[in-house]
Amino acid sequence: MRYLFKLRVEKKLILNGPLLGESDIRGICIYDLTDLNEVINLTEEDPAVKSGRLSYEIHEWFGLPGDRLI
Repeated sequence: MRYLFKLRVEKKLILNGPLLGESDIRGICIYDLTDLNEVINLTEEDPAVKSGRLSYEIHEWFGLPGDRLI
């Protein structure tokens, strides 16, 4: 979690957290980045991913102009 909080302080990661209920997907991270390679590199540096405890999928997404979280 410390790694993810560091990315939030750097404003690279804007939202993350675990999913509730029964699912193979454990959590979601939303990055505020446009460079796919940077997202891949940051994700692969996550200690939980590096240790093999978690794996990841990356899905590109965009919001509409003016969209924001409260």
